Amino acid sequence: MKCVKCGKAFEGEGMMFCPYCGAKQQEERESPEAEKWVARALAIKNLKEREKILLEARNACPDSFAIEWELLFIGHPRKAQRGKLDFSIIKSFLLETYRKPEEFQDTARAEMRREIFHDPQLTKCLQLSGTPEATLEAYAQRLCLDYVEIFLEGDSRISSTLFGFRLERNRTRMLASPVARVIEAIRGDETLTQEEQALLTHGLYRAFEQRTGETAGLDEQLASPV
Repeated sequence: MKCVKCGKAFEGEGMMFCPYCGAKQQEERESPEAEKWVARALAIKNLKEREKILLEARNACPDSFAIEWELLFIGHPRKAQRGKLDFSIIKSFLLETYRKPEEFQDTARAEMRREIFHDPQLTKCLQLSGTPEATLEAYAQRLCLDYVEIFLEGDSRISSTLFGFRLERNRTRMLASPVARVIEAIRGDETLTQEEQALLTHGLYRAFEQRTGETAGLDEQLASPV
């Protein structure tokens, strides 16, 4: 099969999600009303306003997978304080605990790690999905891709810029080091099951490949293959 979004080929005829980018390959049994609610929510950039629309959508269309799926990735916008820039409200911020463990207290780190796979919202999506294993894989892939795009490529210390322009030729080399660091930290996290470690490490590996077009630079920095 080839993904309808990113175009990458993968095995698994009939899979609902692309293992590389998480895009839906088949339309689920969603009502036109639910799809309209989701489209309306995704058109809004402000996370707090998007969450408000999605919660209204939930009331209008109970047990809609598409709506619950987007609520899963909404993060914690209600915790945002007016006038304060707080990246912790973004869902994929959870993975920062592996890149910058020294910046979090032990209790905060434990809560962040737990939320990755034990979020009640994730459980709800898995229950609504007809293919929970594929859904869990797609969740890990989307979480990792968001993380690489927002927190790694968005970090000026990682993504080289010159006069405000990103130097694309350096992106692969600059991204490889932090991605490898996060992968190795996940491998060493004994609070995760082997399956959970595999989901996150593969998710980051594929996210790196999707964003750079290759994996050689990352492979060189990993202690063992993913």
